[in-house]
This record gives sequence, structure tokens and C-alpha cells, in this order.
Amino acid sequence: MGQVIQAESRSLELTAVTLWEHDDDVYEYYDQPPQLRLNTKTTLGQVTGYGYTPDFFVLAKDFIGWVECKKTEFLEGEVANGKTTFIFEKNQWLHVPGSQYAKSLGLQFEVFTECSFSSAQLNNTVFLEDYWRVGCAAIGLVEQKEIRKLFEGAPFLTLGNLIGRGGDGTADIIYKMLADEQLHFLAEEEHLSEHSSTKIFLEIAEAKAYSFRKKIALTQDAEIYQSPVITLAVGSRLKWKNKIYEIVEAGDDNRCLKGPDDRAIFLPIDDLERLIAIGDIKSGEPEETARAEAATICNGAHPKEIEDALERLQCLKEPERIFSVTGKKPCPRIRRTWEARARKSKELYGCEYILLIDRAKSRGNRTRRLVPAVLDEIGKMAEVWKTEDISVNAIHAMLAAVCTEKGLLIPSVKALRRELKNRVKAYDQTLGSQGEKAAYIQKEFVWFLDRTSPPHGERFLEVAHIDHTKMDVHLIDSLHGGNLGRPWLSLLIDAYTRVILAFVLTYDAPSYRTLMLLMRECVRRHHRVPRTIVSDAGSEFLSAYWEQLLARLEITKRERPAGQSRNGSVIEAAFGVVDKDFTHQLTGTSKRLKKPRGVSRSHDPRKHAIWNLPVLTEELDKYIYEVYPTLNHSALGTTPQQAMEHSKKMGGSRAWKYVSYEESRVLFLPSYGNSQITLIPGRGLKVGPFHYFSNELQAPELEGKRFLVRYDPFDLSYVYAYVNRRWRRCETPMAGHLKGRTEKEIALITDEYNAKYRQKGKKLKETLPDYGRYLQQTFEKENILKQQKRDAELNKSIDLEEHNDTEPVAGEPENQIPSQQVQIIPALLGGTTVSPKKLSKFQFREYK
Repeated sequence: MGQVIQAESRSLELTAVTLWEHDDDVYEYYDQPPQLRLNTKTTLGQVTGYGYTPDFFVLAKDFIGWVECKKTEFLEGEVANGKTTFIFEKNQWLHVPGSQYAKSLGLQFEVFTECSFSSAQLNNTVFLEDYWRVGCAAIGLVEQKEIRKLFEGAPFLTLGNLIGRGGDGTADIIYKMLADEQLHFLAEEEHLSEHSSTKIFLEIAEAKAYSFRKKIALTQDAEIYQSPVITLAVGSRLKWKNKIYEIVEAGDDNRCLKGPDDRAIFLPIDDLERLIAIGDIKSGEPEETARAEAATICNGAHPKEIEDALERLQCLKEPERIFSVTGKKPCPRIRRTWEARARKSKELYGCEYILLIDRAKSRGNRTRRLVPAVLDEIGKMAEVWKTEDISVNAIHAMLAAVCTEKGLLIPSVKALRRELKNRVKAYDQTLGSQGEKAAYIQKEFVWFLDRTSPPHGERFLEVAHIDHTKMDVHLIDSLHGGNLGRPWLSLLIDAYTRVILAFVLTYDAPSYRTLMLLMRECVRRHHRVPRTIVSDAGSEFLSAYWEQLLARLEITKRERPAGQSRNGSVIEAAFGVVDKDFTHQLTGTSKRLKKPRGVSRSHDPRKHAIWNLPVLTEELDKYIYEVYPTLNHSALGTTPQQAMEHSKKMGGSRAWKYVSYEESRVLFLPSYGNSQITLIPGRGLKVGPFHYFSNELQAPELEGKRFLVRYDPFDLSYVYAYVNRRWRRCETPMAGHLKGRTEKEIALITDEYNAKYRQKGKKLKETLPDYGRYLQQTFEKENILKQQKRDAELNKSIDLEEHNDTEPVAGEPENQIPSQQVQIIPALLGGTTVSPKKLSKFQFREYK
């Protein structure tokens, strides 16, 4: 529809949106329509109303109304709890209040479940959606004839065989012909991603006939199980075309079969064996009870027990054979017992060794030792242990108190621990006592994933993961050698092939700018973007700029559930590989700082850092794009490079999805701040510490106006300003110093400049108190010097007054007090502060 649609559920809502988007009978659909006012009856029969918001409102050729997406498991649980909101009627689920409301308006209300679509249909729709786009040109008649020649008269070929017979570009031609229905396949039964088994037909009639025969075969296989032992002796009963035949005559090379109409049919043994091999003829003597017992015995036996049973049978056939279990020949009594069991097994199951299987593990008294009353008390204690974080010994003490009070035998701690383990899963116990986050590591792993939602996609660039982490290495300034800290590493990795599509190494904390730079690097290297990007719910992934970029590139955004790290195992494993194989091998790695108490000052990696950002980026570029793709990946069984090349060959190149790097350059640039930038006359636009200007900004009417600005965080030499409804490139005078440098060099210079700029502010903030204390000391010294100067002038005036009042005594020095001694006068006066002008002549003489 050309609109952004949100889906809360990947398994149902996103599936419905994908199918509707490519369904010609669906005209429009809207998510989260206006709230409905529905009425329902309570258990007491009272009618009550409530507000309800369905998931979608759909306008289709044969449907107009609301759609609610629910899993069958949830619906069955609602019915089991006695709720009547949902009911199952006529092979479909109904929302009773919603259906009644829609019917009153002449509309419809549908419940969409996983039974409403085919998993193959969904995956094939996603696989072929690129070939339905406008940019994908139709296949010419000449190319169609070339593809049809590859069949060489065969009614069908497997997809892998058909692509292998053609040359380069054959896959794209085949998929386009499938999308335009010029070739045919079983779209609701087979997956195009399974190249070796998916069959491609020239005519649709042949595809329908094959599908019909396949369904008939599945129906026959679903019939009652027949014994795999089919004998062709006289008297044996065979089932052929749903009729029972009896072998009445056996020749050297044929058999005579008598049917229910008493007609005799002679079949050669070769034809009879061929019909048995393909499953057309089966045994007509089921003997269900005996076969079920035989299957139970064989399935419950250990491989060593079956091996011993076969050896016992061999000992019966070879009297002189030594039985390996005992190391000697079986005695006559044992041999007679084995012979009796072999005869009975032959009669019951048609096989001699089944009753020779040793069933020693079934011997002994299997009766429970704990009485039912004690087991009931253990069950109550299990509920306590499930919700409380207490030890088994504490549970045993509580159980002992209850058993003593009721006169029951106290079970041992070992028996109690065994019963608790059998009753309560470790996940449930941790969940109830410590919470969901602690219990997640014990949560049951999803071994068999639903075929409707392949977690890693089915081809290259279908699903990608994105995330950030701080690298375990300290970097220094490339010019002055100062420690700039640890950089942030951001990765974009393809989930299907494990190829790292792009990386960004910067000192900046992750933001929407980092994401846009990652996408720009992906387009620069691959000229493609992923169909779906999986991320966590970080703030950078919720920005409007990121959402707009994804909408512009038609990328589906998928958020991982919070606190469930397995959903991000692909990207987390990639970070681990980069750390293990690259980062932890460098000097200055902070790996040892994870245990700080064991690190000596002499071996502190922060003091031994020698790597700077430009050099580290260059080496990491070589590792990620040259070394890592050639290493064997345990999850793939091959290298990421080989997996990517094979996926491109079998999944098509899809050249019409090419994204031009130069034309989309502005699209990946973030805006500067949240406001517009004012044009300063004669200076230009001030973005950060620099001014930017262009010829388009010289018009007088533009002076003083404000403009939207986009900038490159990795290249401060230019910005783009939105002037006269177009993005104009503006440059700064420093652009001349960067002329002739590569884009990567400019990016590294810019990022290091930003890091030093931040370090400057950080260090100034750290040293500001010291600078303040220094100024305080300086001001104190100035005050002392000023006071000394005032005291010196005061002393001169006092001496002059004394000289006028009295004559000095012979031999005595003049009444002078040195300026440095005036400072301790307050101490002589009891610590009080007294102005020198208020001191009497007597006090001056006493001091002298």
C-alpha cells in the first residue's frame, strides 16, 4: 500500500500483512482501527459493554471488516477456562461479540490463526516479493524459450537442477517466470529455498496432477500400519488397492493371488516385489496387539541388549559358538530356554530374536516405598519450594515437622530431592524464587523451529542483526599519545550467511547517527540493504530519523524481546569472535581488567596502550572484510564467503534492488541538533565550531533565515543545507586541508578530533577544582600584601604621634613594630580581630 504498517506479532500479524500486501484481491488494510463498543454476557447472564480494538480493518474483494490475530493455543486455553468470547464452529474460530457487532453493520469479523495460511505460501511470498516489484522487467520470449529447452522433454525438474543447467543469471529468470506464472510449482506445499527438492513444472496441469497424486499417497500412508514382514508363501494375505488377496499357489517365478471376487491373478515375483517396494502392496495380516507389543519391546531395548539377542540367536544356529557375555558355550538348559523363546517369538511376531532380548531392567519390585499421604505432603512442599528461595534441607525440616505431627514416616533428604526434581522443573523453581531474568538461562530451548518463521531467513540479505559494544582495547591520540579510552564497535551482520555487512568504529556512544553511518557503509560495499533488520529496544533504534530511513529503504524493523539474549545470538556470537580472534590479541587489551584485583600496576593495559584509531580501524577492516569471511563457521559448516556466493547463485542477484551510494548519500546523513541553523551574513552557517558556506547562500534575501542542516559525523569538511527546496552542499575553509585524502582518512581524522574535543572538556572539568584552589591561595596572598601595605602606612602615622607626645628614653629603640609582626597581634589579644587604629600606646609598649 506504500504505507508504514506496524505489527505487534511476528508469527501472525506480520504474516497477515505480508500475505495481504501481495494479494491482488486485497485492496487496503489498516492497523489498529478505531475502538469498537462490544457487548457480552457475564457468567451470571448480565449484559456488559467494553471497548475493544481489533488488529486490522481489511477491504478485500470478498471481505470487508475487522481481523483479529490469535494463536490457536491461546484460543483453546480461553475455551478451556470456560470463556465464551471465542468459539470453534464449522472448522473456524469465531469472535462472538465481534461477529455480532460486524453483522449488525453488514460487515464481517474474522479470527486469523496459524491455520489460516500455509507456511510454504508465506515463505514463497517473501522469497518472490522482489520479482513482483515495478523495477523488475518482464522476461522476453527468447529467454523463456531458452529456459524451456533446459527441461529436455521432462515434465518437471528440481529447482537446483534447473539452475545448474543454465548459466549466470538463470536464477533471476526462473524466479521471475515463477512470479509471473510462466513456470509453475507447488506454492502451498514446497519451499523455493529448498532447491534440491522443490519441483518446477512447465504446465500448471502437470503441477496439479502431481499434487493430487502426492495427496493420495499421503492418504494411503496414513492408513493403519502394516507389518513390515511380508511373506510370499501359500496362505499369506496381501492388501492391494484396498482389497485383500490370498496367495493360493506358488510357482518358481510367479504367484497366484485370489481376490474377494474369487478371481485368480498371476503375478511374476519381480513385479510383486516391485509393488511391495513402492508400497502399493502391503501385508493383509496386521495383528495389531502382537505388533504393538513387539514395537514396545524393541523401542525400549538398549542397542547392547539387541546385540546380545542377535548373538543368542546365532549361538542357537552354531552349537560350538562361545557366548561373549559369559565367555563360554551356553549350557543345554539355557539353550533349550532360548529355543523355546525363539519359537514363540516366531509365532507371535514373525521374528525369532524379539523374545531373546534380555529384559533384566524390568525385573525387581517397582512398588513405591513412600505412602500416598507422604507423597501428598511432598506435593505441598513442592509448591512452596517452587515459589520461595529456600534450600532443600529447609524443605526437609518443614516436611519432617509435618510428618511427625501426623505420625508419618519421614523420608530421607535424598528421596525428597528426587521427588522435588521429578515434580518441579529447574526453570519453574528459579522463575518463582528469583524471577524471569535469572530463570531465562534455564528456559527450554526451541530445538524445532516453526517452519513458518525461519529465524535467520532463507537467503542472503533477508535478515540482518545490528548492535553495538565497547571494544576491549584502549586507544591513544595519534598525535600527542594521550589515552582516549575504549572505542565503540557497531556491527551489521547477515543472519543467513554470517557475513559482516558493515562496521563502524568510533569514540561516540551509539546513537541514530551510528546507525545511519552503518547503513551508508552497507550500501557503499554491497549496494544493497537487508529486507529485515533485527535490533534491541535501545533508544537509538527508536529515533524518528532511524524510522524514516527504514521506511524510505522499505526495510522491516524487528525488535528483540527484552531480557532474552538468545534472540540476538547471531550478533553476540559475532562480537565474541571479533574479541577472541582479534581484540584480545592486541597490546593494550582490557581483557585482564575484568579481574582488576589480579592486575599489577606495572601490567595495567591502560599504561601500555599503543594503538590509535586510524591504525586500529585499518587492521579491523582487513580482519572483518578479508580474514573473517574465509574462516570456517561452525553453524554453517562452511565459510561465510562461500555461503554468500552460493546464496547469490541460487537465490538470484536481484539487480533491480541496486541502491546508488552517491544518489542516496544525503539520505544517510543525520540532522544537526533539533533546531534549524541561522545564516550569519558574511560568515555562513555555524555548525559546531566551524562555518560553512556555498554560492547558493549569497542571495541577500537569505541572510538571517534559518535552514535545515544535515552533516556527516565522520567528515566535518562539508554539510548539506536545505535551500530553495533542494539540498545544497556547503563547505568549510578547512576543506582545503583535507583535499586529496580518502573518505576513510577524513572519517578517522574527524572522529579523533571529536574525541580530543570531548577529552578537553572532560579534563577541564576534572582539573577545575585544583585551579579554583590555586586562585583562592593567590587571592589570600594578595589580601596579605594589601594588609601589609596598609599596616606600614599606619605605623608611620603612629610613630609620628608618639614622637610628638613624649621623647624616647636613651638607649631604647624607637617605637616601631615590623610589619611582619603585626600579623600576630590578634593572637596576643585573645584571638579577637582588632583594627590597628584602635590599639593604644600602652599596648604597643607592652608588646615591645
